[in-house]
Amino acid sequence: MPDHNRALRVCCILFIVLAFALPTLGAAGVPDEQTTTARAPDSGHIPNIVLVLMDNFGYGEPGVYGGGEIRGAPTPNIDSIAHEGFQLTNYNVDAECTPSRASLMNGRYAIRTRLREDAPPQDPWYGLNLSEYTLAELLSDADYATGLFGKWHLGDTEGRFPTDQGFDEWWGIPRSSDRSFWPDSASYQEDAGARFMHVMSSKRGEKP
Repeated sequence: MPDHNRALRVCCILFIVLAFALPTLGAAGVPDEQTTTARAPDSGHIPNIVLVLMDNFGYGEPGVYGGGEIRGAPTPNIDSIAHEGFQLTNYNVDAECTPSRASLMNGRYAIRTRLREDAPPQDPWYGLNLSEYTLAELLSDADYATGLFGKWHLGDTEGRFPTDQGFDEWWGIPRSSDRSFWPDSASYQEDAGARFMHVMSSKRGEKP
């Protein structure tokens, strides 16, 4: 398929994509063999998928959910997306971003980000295992071009970056944004214990 006909997807809010892109996943985020054959849409009718995931953004902040102008920050563009699409009002998320991001990527229950068989819970920021089938891998198998631009926080050791998990391209930070402040920023805390890091980038098959 020519490149100009391939759809770009950037990491965004999963549930919208679930409506037409995700197969049924097993309990541990592994595809159900009987339900996960990825099929590309008919030629010429492939939808572009742009998924936006925001950290530290409360449910009641945009106008469509009761915030916006009455909170001093109108959000007409976000509101228009909700009005032209559909709104989700009943869901459960984890207090940490990594479990929610893991659920976004493969449908796994957030709590399973920490659980290990016959062992204490893992660090809540552990992220994904390479054996798990991700949304990006599903879309790649359906002949989509995939890209993630921004924070990852689902694995920061060799072999666990976005381009190891189904994305063709990545530009962003591997961990939390509190490690990305420049030392001369008013937000930088020397005693926070966070190791300073740079923005990273890579393409599939490359080391970031």
